[in-house]
Amino acid sequence: MMFYKTILHTSRRRFSTNLVTNKGHVVVIGGGHAGVEAAAASARLGAPTILLTRSGNDIGQMSCNPAFGGIGKGTLMREIDALGGVVSAVCDDSAIQFHVLNRSKGAAVWSPRAQMDRSIFKSNMQKRMSNYRPNLHILEGSAVDISTKADASGNLSCSSVKLADGTEIEANGVVITTGTFLGANINVGSKQTPAGRLGEAPSFPLSDCLRRLGFQMGRLKTGTPPRIHPKTVDVENLSEQLGDGVPEAFSFRNLNDNFLPKLPQRSCYKTHTTEQTHMRIRDNLSLAPHMLAHDIHSPRYCPSLEAKVTRFPEKSRHIVWLEPEGLSPDSFWYPNGLSNSMPEEVQKMIIRTVPGLENAELVRPAYGVMYDYVDPRQLHPTLETKNIRKLFTAGQLNGTTGYEEAAAQGIIAGINAGLAALGKGPITIPRNAALLGVMIDDLITKGVKEPYRVFTSRSEYRLTTRADNADLRLMPLTKSLELLDDSSQWENFSTTKSSMDAVISDLKNKILSSQQWAKLGLSVPHDGKYRSAWQLLSFTNLNAVDIALTLPSAKELPRRILERVIIEGRYAFYIGRQASQNKLLYYRDESTVIPPSFDYEKLQSVSAEELMLLKTIRPATIGQLKRIPGIKPSTIIYMLRHATHNPKKETWMQEVFKPMYDFHS
Repeated sequence: MMFYKTILHTSRRRFSTNLVTNKGHVVVIGGGHAGVEAAAASARLGAPTILLTRSGNDIGQMSCNPAFGGIGKGTLMREIDALGGVVSAVCDDSAIQFHVLNRSKGAAVWSPRAQMDRSIFKSNMQKRMSNYRPNLHILEGSAVDISTKADASGNLSCSSVKLADGTEIEANGVVITTGTFLGANINVGSKQTPAGRLGEAPSFPLSDCLRRLGFQMGRLKTGTPPRIHPKTVDVENLSEQLGDGVPEAFSFRNLNDNFLPKLPQRSCYKTHTTEQTHMRIRDNLSLAPHMLAHDIHSPRYCPSLEAKVTRFPEKSRHIVWLEPEGLSPDSFWYPNGLSNSMPEEVQKMIIRTVPGLENAELVRPAYGVMYDYVDPRQLHPTLETKNIRKLFTAGQLNGTTGYEEAAAQGIIAGINAGLAALGKGPITIPRNAALLGVMIDDLITKGVKEPYRVFTSRSEYRLTTRADNADLRLMPLTKSLELLDDSSQWENFSTTKSSMDAVISDLKNKILSSQQWAKLGLSVPHDGKYRSAWQLLSFTNLNAVDIALTLPSAKELPRRILERVIIEGRYAFYIGRQASQNKLLYYRDESTVIPPSFDYEKLQSVSAEELMLLKTIRPATIGQLKRIPGIKPSTIIYMLRHATHNPKKETWMQEVFKPMYDFHS
């Protein structure tokens, strides 16, 4: 038996491990954002957990941009926090600018975002992870193989993880979160170096192991911009972007009227490429590496500079955001929008054609990364692999891009790995309960041809799966799983919800005629109808705050909570209409179950392509079957004959996510 006693030296940022004996751990491979959330979630559940990383000092490393959040991503950050995750609160403690995107639009697409001080974020994350001892142990090492064992029925499950030094760790569950490191190469012009991150060796043995275990693998590519010396950037004539005057935190623990940033705040600056930039790119395209090859797909939503110039020849310029990487005067600038993989000398010429960067000096060149990924259609909604039990994958390994997508997958994989190790049943997050549920369903149903990035527009439920109400949607599930760090989180949530419920009840009960509303200064149609204050909140021509403040109870609410009540009222009519549609469509399809043992080989009049998709994905419900691209209506009709309605699943979902479903009733 093996037990790992791990000592975390936070002051020196070193991790040293003394090997003793015990068994039955959850082993998380990789210390990136997915790995951190997976390990922390498993440990919070009470499962003995090992976070396996090559260097403990790399935990909390921000490999690319110095920011979290943004369109869709900000919603994921709130959902991670509502599930008890760690990254959102660490961001709040490490941020040097807070800014909510899309404020001019509806609350369904409001997107909190924050710039980080890289070094402070890393330090804060490492301190936070040390709080999860004794359940969490951090072990430095490299995984090279995963062993499996078969039960009496021939079903495989993972049994141990083998390290490069020959050590073998017995495991009750394994979560692989290796990011861009599997079989990875980085490219700067024609120079190709085996690495998953600049200066860090890739993992070829683990990639080979996954292929040996029967997983379908593919290749993706991504990249990062250069880093620029701070003394060589001239921002005097650039457009300054200040943070919000009233900062909005990621974590619900800090989402209150008294929140103030812990760190001094810094500005970002807006500039753009020029015709000269594009000319330099076009003149040197022949020097670009084979990263532009069509058989290896790059991110559509975060393309390289070469790709933008090639794909959009009609555009004379592209936006570049200059983002500070920290508070120190020596902190580098991150030119968001200038990712490329040109030779370093060409990069210098290109960068200096951008206003404000005429004298820029590169302290690190931009580069592209090619890496192996696992086809996510081989996963269950729990992120457990279909062919090997208790083996989970999360993050860029599943074909996604971005810190937030990785962290959101990590927390789901970690929860389910921990539950499996403790002998408990898994949890899944449906599409209509969270944006992270949309992401996971998209991945396991549709697969990826390019790195997947989450957007609010991907969700048909975005009116209800907003950033502001993630706690109402997910916190009851978190409480039921005992995933919260301390009781104050639940107490804060309960106080917020009861305050909102009370005021909403008062708004619904205050029903007046148009003449009576007019006496209160509100112009309501004179049609003889009586309307409640709650109904008036959906009238866009009326000031919602004025409506709410006609109630004494609303006047006593903190500003943040009052804003949330108003948002709920603004969307109430539309959410009600969406809910009636969902009841007809979602529950009918999602509660109609396809037997796991169904033999797709017996299907008639099904194309070879459909058969391959069905056998790979093995959809669990008719709803998931309908979302698989390439499945014909005739196949869906045929499968309905073999599917069974499962009312227990519907009841369970309504109970777990009850606050979301009955909040507007």
